[in-house]
Amino acid sequence: MDPFRVQLTDYFPFQAYGLSIKESSRDTHGYIEREREGQRCAGEMGGSVISIMLSSGQITIYMISKFWKIWDEWDVHGVILLNLSLQIFLIFFASLRKRSKGFLPRAIWLAYLLADWAASYCVGLISNNQKAHSTKTTRDHLTAFWSPFLLLHLGGPNTITAYALEDNELWLRHLLGLIFQSGTAACIFVLTVHDNSLWFPTLLVFVAGLIKYTERTRALYVASFNAFRQSLVPDPGPDYGRFMVEFYSRRKARLPAQIVTISKLGSSSDAGGKNGSQGPNELEAVRKGFFFFQKFRGIIVDMIYSFDDRREIRRHMENKTPGEVLEVIEIELNFMYESFYTKVTVVRKWFGYCNKFVSFTFVLLAFGLFILEEKRGLDKFDTGVTYALLCGALALDTIAFVMHFFTEYTATLSLES
Repeated sequence: MDPFRVQLTDYFPFQAYGLSIKESSRDTHGYIEREREGQRCAGEMGGSVISIMLSSGQITIYMISKFWKIWDEWDVHGVILLNLSLQIFLIFFASLRKRSKGFLPRAIWLAYLLADWAASYCVGLISNNQKAHSTKTTRDHLTAFWSPFLLLHLGGPNTITAYALEDNELWLRHLLGLIFQSGTAACIFVLTVHDNSLWFPTLLVFVAGLIKYTERTRALYVASFNAFRQSLVPDPGPDYGRFMVEFYSRRKARLPAQIVTISKLGSSSDAGGKNGSQGPNELEAVRKGFFFFQKFRGIIVDMIYSFDDRREIRRHMENKTPGEVLEVIEIELNFMYESFYTKVTVVRKWFGYCNKFVSFTFVLLAFGLFILEEKRGLDKFDTGVTYALLCGALALDTIAFVMHFFTEYTATLSLES
């Protein structure tokens, strides 16, 4: 008897299932063949899956490398044009958040944050590109000319310097940013000043950007809590010490003595005007709103007012319709908004007007010099980006100057004059 057959009958009692030895052996060998065939098919399918995964991974790696190659070529162009677009958006729409809700304030908040990030990031990109090239090309000279424009963008538009009151408290951080960013732009200028025909336009735009960035930092400092509160403390005058000694001496001698405060901001006639009985007047409402803003803006910084001030408000608001009262309150709140969130407190002074004139004139001179510059060896797209930056800087300053004359601050100052 075949030993194998005996082993099969011992371990696999096929007869119990009505099968013969031949049938059972044939079925067993068929099962083994099917198992091997399945393993072979699975191996082929696994190889196909692995090859597909490898090919998709190669495509992904190729796409990533292609993206980084394009990014290395056009990163500065894309970021600087994005920053210019954000500046244009902010100068037109930043002031609308006073009366808007929903998507627009969120978009302004995002643009406000992205504008600072994009400008700082682009300065770093230009600096790295300059240090990577030992021999400077005409493109390196042109990108060095772009770096001062980022200081202009970091200065921001006049319509927004802070998005929240807490941003004003970060004026010291902006001061450090002013030092480091201007230092980086100066290093870029020094690295490319040799054989650079655009060195003088670059210097002009650098001075203009430095003025504008300093202007924003100054506006943040003036609107900070401590600085704003300190600006409201009245000057006692040179005779304050002698006056107080005399006052306490009279009180100690039990003689009649009384301190009378005389407001310098104006009397009831200043706030009410001579035309108060002639009906509602928009310019008169602006004048009243400015008067109350000047007198009661200390509420924001926790200053305490007397009952006489409260009675003065009631006296001014007597015999006024609810619409007239709300109009005055709206104008007063608008003055507060401009003081804490815009550059108006810095720009509206004579020194601010001088800074605006100097920065605009320098950018205009740089624009004229670049027009006269020979463009041989410059890429057309690079030249177009440069023209966009120059025209954008001039347009932003012009728009800000025109918008300044339509503010309520300007209307009030013209009334006072």
